[in-house]
Amino acid sequence: MCKCYRNFMESLCEEKVMSKKEFVLIVSVGVLAGIVFGFLFSPRKTTIFGSYNTEGIGCCDDEYEK
Repeated sequence: MCKCYRNFMESLCEEKVMSKKEFVLIVSVGVLAGIVFGFLFSPRKTTIFGSYNTEGIGCCDDEYEK
């Protein structure tokens, strides 16, 4: 276990070239994962999207009863 940890710590000092495509993919995955994490662990769980405009319309109630 100690050898694996040492090898890992030594590998962190190495420089590595990354392509722009790989960098963009890593950043986009991080951003999307953060958005999903934020939705899952947000304090507001009863948010309603929409305004329910169809409830309470009084002009056409007679037509729906027939």
